[in-house]
Order: sequence, then C-alpha cells, then structure tokens
Amino acid sequence: MAAPRRTQEERSAATRSRLLEATIECLVDYGYAGTTVARVAERAQVTRGAQVHHFPTKENLVISAVLHLNELRSREIVAMIAPLEGSPELVDRLLERLWESHRGPLFVATAEMWIAARTNSQLAEHVTEVEAAVNVAFHGSRTMSSDFRDAVFTSMDAMRGLVLSSWHLSEKDQQARWKRLKRQLEPLFPQ
Repeated sequence: MAAPRRTQEERSAATRSRLLEATIECLVDYGYAGTTVARVAERAQVTRGAQVHHFPTKENLVISAVLHLNELRSREIVAMIAPLEGSPELVDRLLERLWESHRGPLFVATAEMWIAARTNSQLAEHVTEVEAAVNVAFHGSRTMSSDFRDAVFTSMDAMRGLVLSSWHLSEKDQQARWKRLKRQLEPLFPQ
C-alpha cells in the first residue's frame, strides 16, 4: 500500500527544515565566510531555486536558521525549569544545561554570525532578532522572577565569554574553567 502523498505545505516545510539544518551545519564546518547558499542547497539536497524561493539571501538563510534553533533551545530550557521550581537541583541543572547548549553546534553557528555581523551591516541589522528571541522565551516564563532571569542572562554572558576564550584549550582545561565559573555563578541565583 502506497504512503499518502504529502501536501505542498508539508513538502515546503520539509524543504525549509532541511535548509535551516544544513545552514547550521555549514556555519559550523566552514564558518560564515565559507557558508555559501550553493553549499547549503547542496547539503540540504535541494535545488538552488528552491533555496532562493524560501530564503532569498544568505543573510535571510543564516538569521532564519539561527533564530529557529535558538527559539527551540530557549523553549527547551524554559520547559526544563518549570518542573524543577523549588527543587534544590534547579540551579545546578539549569547551569549545566546552559553550559551544554553553549558548547554545541548552535552556539558555534551563532558565534560565527556575531563575528560576521561586526563587518557586515546587512547581517548586523538582523542579529538583534536572535537575542530578542532568547529574551522573549525567558521573559515569557511565568515561573522565573526578574532576579532569576537576570542571573540566567549573566550566566549566559559569562559562558559565552568562557567558550570563546577557551576553544583552543583541551577538554580537561575547559571543564576546569567551567567548574570554577559555575561556583561563581551559583550564588547569583535567588534562593
């Protein structure tokens, strides 16, 4: 028995998803400068025309990919926090999850975008969209006080600095720096 045909909307959504995932992979593998729309289309296994139909420019493609994945990551973190409210494990688990997310491919792709935006005014105009999406996810959470949110944002800023400044270090040295930073961050969170 043949599988039912997908609708045009379903096929379009699948193409967009493949393009977004391929963009993140290319940013991680080649950096912003080496990420071309042709390379993304090839990796996503779509035609160049399909890529241009969904994302007319490289900037549209990069911003959309990073924004989409940051929104997913933010919602995941907020969802993780809710059931732990009041738990003594909350801060420890939150910090570990934030650290894990800042060491993965999404952060590498986001960092590539930030660095490129320094000299690319067209891209710079859209970079704030990515940060706004993260902020909205945390500000929309009814389970977090403003002091707790401030501690989350301060923690993310510190983690970003640590990750960027330690990419050249061994895993052991990175983990040692993380343990030190985590001890410094924990008291920032309200009890």
